[in-house]
Amino acid sequence: MRHFIKKHHKTKSALFFVPAIILLGGLCIMTGRATWNIYQKAQQAKKNTAIVAEEYDKLKNREQELEAKINTLNTPLGVETEIRDKFGLAKEGEEIVIVIDELEPTKEVEADNIAEKTFWGKIKEWLW
Repeated sequence: MRHFIKKHHKTKSALFFVPAIILLGGLCIMTGRATWNIYQKAQQAKKNTAIVAEEYDKLKNREQELEAKINTLNTPLGVETEIRDKFGLAKEGEEIVIVIDELEPTKEVEADNIAEKTFWGKIKEWLW
């Protein structure tokens, strides 16, 4: 009889063991998926944080530039400079001076220099 009870007990425990394993496996899969989704959202949040921080820095720099320009425009010299730059105005009696860099020789001048250096150029120069 003891043998029957032990055998019955093993069968009964095996019947509960298989569903328990399946249930625990399903729970592991569900928690694993949830954890993976949270991980992906955390990574996306880090990327978004970096993007927003970069945009914030750009906007802070722009704000400083604009504040500097406003401070400049609050002075009479700043207003005068801005008007001169935008509209090209000048005070009475002022004249415009344009400075031109040294001109590069044209192709004709270069051709003449080459002709002077050749044998025929020297003969031409000697005859004329």
